[in-house]
Amino acid sequence: MRGRPSSYATADAVGLIVLSTPHDREGELIRLRRHFGPGRFNAVPRVPGGVVRVFDRNSLAVWDGSRWWEKPYATTYAKAVLRSIPQASDSALEAILEFCVHGLSPSPAGATLVWTLDDSLLTELATSEVRMPSLALQDRTTHAPARHLLSQVDGAALLTSAAELVDIRVYLRASA
Repeated sequence: MRGRPSSYATADAVGLIVLSTPHDREGELIRLRRHFGPGRFNAVPRVPGGVVRVFDRNSLAVWDGSRWWEKPYATTYAKAVLRSIPQASDSALEAILEFCVHGLSPSPAGATLVWTLDDSLLTELATSEVRMPSLALQDRTTHAPARHLLSQVDGAALLTSAAELVDIRVYLRASA
């Protein structure tokens, strides 16, 4: 959080929070909710395009201008994925899913991410001759630049086991 929020509060709950800077991105509001605790913080922001998001205890309700729909938080997906691939890094998986569910999903950008759990496969999968600097998705400050980059290129993006974006424009070929 930038700046210190001012609030009107009782001993048990925060009644109103006035933030010193706008927090209109879904991922930022998820982090605020996590900071204050799910039982103490609900947000109902409306962005200039008319989309309304209601952050509840277990999921996010979204009004897209024509209908309400519900989507789970990234942490819900993480639990299910970890049951399928228990050797995956919890923190890397949560960062990737937060980026996808709360960063890419509400934006007009889409992307195919290839996350390798075995970094030795990176040399087989990488296609760029020019290496780009790594964008570590576990550092939430890289989500906006990564989202912007991925909205500008075609092809898949390659992630290391630690959720670092190391290659873009990767074209996937079908195997035999």
